[in-house]
Amino acid sequence: MPQKTKMKLKQLEKDTQVVIKVPIRANKDNNYEIANFNKQNNIKITAVYVNNKGEEKAITKTVKTNIEWTAQTKAIIEQEIAKNITISTNNEQNQATKNVILQTIVRTGLENNNLPIRQTNINIKVPTIGEIKPQEVLVMANQTKATNGKQGITFNKENWKYDETTGILNINTKNEPIENKISWDKTQKDEYIITYIFPEEITTKITDPQTQIKQNVNLEITTYGSNTQQTEAKQEMLINMIEAKGEILSTNIYNTMEQLSKGYLYSNINKNIEYTVKNDIQIPYTKIIDKIITTNPADTILANEIETSLANNAIYTKTELKICEISIFTTNNLTYIIKIVLQK
Repeated sequence: MPQKTKMKLKQLEKDTQVVIKVPIRANKDNNYEIANFNKQNNIKITAVYVNNKGEEKAITKTVKTNIEWTAQTKAIIEQEIAKNITISTNNEQNQATKNVILQTIVRTGLENNNLPIRQTNINIKVPTIGEIKPQEVLVMANQTKATNGKQGITFNKENWKYDETTGILNINTKNEPIENKISWDKTQKDEYIITYIFPEEITTKITDPQTQIKQNVNLEITTYGSNTQQTEAKQEMLINMIEAKGEILSTNIYNTMEQLSKGYLYSNINKNIEYTVKNDIQIPYTKIIDKIITTNPADTILANEIETSLANNAIYTKTELKICEISIFTTNNLTYIIKIVLQK
């Protein structure tokens, strides 16, 4: 809906000029209308002219201006090693074997987030040890908020593809308009988790403390604006395979409310105060896990540095289970399903 703003000027004398400067501040909502990047504004000037005979004459003039939104953008890449572990499993012939799980985290975005992202396209040269390639590559996303404002649960196999022949892993995330609005989160980065499963023969190649492999990331970000822009970045990360890191499961337990103020408690003294405890569990390779059991101990509250149990005061209401991807696989004519068991 067009917004109208009125300004009033004092009397102007004959043969005088007035320069009007109107400051414009960008409206950077998290959901932004695409039309604002290239928008025409109509400035209508109305006045009454009084001649030397005291006769009045109405004057109207419309001035059209066009505002185009452009900015300099810089793509950024962050990489880190999340896991480097050796696991023991049984192969399809039920023989004991070993696999090496290497898991990396890649974060991408724009410096200062000064334009919304239309598309994030990542090409990763998958690391190899000698001529040995990973036997399997998996990709998850913790979040894609920089691109489309979403949590990783919406990210799936349609967003990535691994070409074993070329050794290139492609990850693609888009920011599609919804009712002519797009997401524009100015504080976040995308975070992708890449898991490489290497065969047992790799273990004979990583006995040297100096054994290093490379993960090369090529990033291309396309942005919205008055014109479509592209910005690119490249980064190489060296990985020392002799250094073990991480566990099979990664867990993170946290409250949605970090603290409850005294004023909030007083204002809701006659109400049930709801809080949520989240369990974030990440499994790098589901084929080695049969089931997961989560147990939540009694909650406590910390007041004046004194910890008090809420066992008799907290009421359990519900459990919500959100799974980014559940694996069902078959080997030796047996079907395995990853199970998650919740215990209260």
